Amino acid sequence: MGRNIPRVRFKEFDGDWNETLFDEIFDEVNERTSDTEKYPLYSLTLERGVTPKSERYDRSFLLKKEEDNYKLVKDNDFVYNPMNLTLGAVAKYNGSQDISVSGYYNVFRTREAYDCEFFERLLRSGRLILRYKSIATGSLIEKQRVHFSQFVKLRHPIPSLVEQKKIGKFFSLLDKKIEKQQEKIEQLGLFKKGMLRKIFSQELRFKDDDGQEFPDWVKTTLRGVSQKITKKNTDFSILNVISNSSKHGLVSQRDYFDKDIANTENIDGYYVIENGDFVYNPRVSNDSPYGPINIFNSPEAGIVSPLYLCFRVEGVNKTFLSYYFKSSMWHRHIYEKGDSGARHDRVSIKDEEFFNMSLYIPSIKEQEKIVRIFDALDKKITAEKLKLDLLVSQKLGFMQEMFI
Repeated sequence: MGRNIPRVRFKEFDGDWNETLFDEIFDEVNERTSDTEKYPLYSLTLERGVTPKSERYDRSFLLKKEEDNYKLVKDNDFVYNPMNLTLGAVAKYNGSQDISVSGYYNVFRTREAYDCEFFERLLRSGRLILRYKSIATGSLIEKQRVHFSQFVKLRHPIPSLVEQKKIGKFFSLLDKKIEKQQEKIEQLGLFKKGMLRKIFSQELRFKDDDGQEFPDWVKTTLRGVSQKITKKNTDFSILNVISNSSKHGLVSQRDYFDKDIANTENIDGYYVIENGDFVYNPRVSNDSPYGPINIFNSPEAGIVSPLYLCFRVEGVNKTFLSYYFKSSMWHRHIYEKGDSGARHDRVSIKDEEFFNMSLYIPSIKEQEKIVRIFDALDKKITAEKLKLDLLVSQKLGFMQEMFI
């Protein structure tokens, strides 16, 4: 087997791929504009490629007020960030409308003798990322950049145009399968969000196994079904430090970060939590605009930062309540009772006001039925995520085998 032959290849092709200078493949594009109404402003992300720029991260006000600050990008043009190319920050724009991107980005396109679909994958392959790192300049790793003049001096084995198109089409079909699977998961997430709202607002009610109506939900307060946890780790007996993550729930620092983050000298002031306890993290995020409230599911006791508010529930199905806190029904209480002038990244609410939160609790039987519904939905979402993980893993495997 020749040096420039991929390990996995379509059977109709043979022979070595030809070492080709990128300068022979790509043309830089430097068309400028200041009209972001006609050419919507996009950004480049590692996760989503060339994507509409959100207002939250719009830093256009930092640019000098000169004409033509942005670069034009057309369908099938490539964009890369010279500061993050070593992380794989390069992507092809796929869209019928011309757009604009930061003038800091490099924009280029393939010449007619080369297939852009093939290069969309090749340029993000592991081997090329290693090449980017080898030519990056800058003393600090986080500030290393790849100038376009360096980029086009790279040489890499490239197959014939026919083989490029075959490989490009194969990965394009695989990407579409991944995209559809992602959309399916997003739709299930939206469906769950809607069900949380309908069920906990009592817009949607259920009947028992005999077809009879369940009793009315009973109004109470969080204080009426829980008590604050005040026990601290004064004897340093527990070292299992738990973080409350908006996306991942309550996770052990040693498992999630592969090391202990907390200073062991200070953990005597941490609260002790046990299986089934609830933890409120007042730190806000896009996923949790009023901070997450999560249930601790672990046979091993843990400890959490004193910045968290912890409570133990009695007389209510704990899983039912954990689903309630996944809804937005309790957000209004935090909004209305939170202290004004609080930090923008953290909710400030007195413990007394927090526990005055109103709750509507159904009968135990209806609680159990609601739990079964959401458990089944979560199981479905988990199964679909596993399918997505498999597709992504297959793509990575093919990229390692089909590219040089």
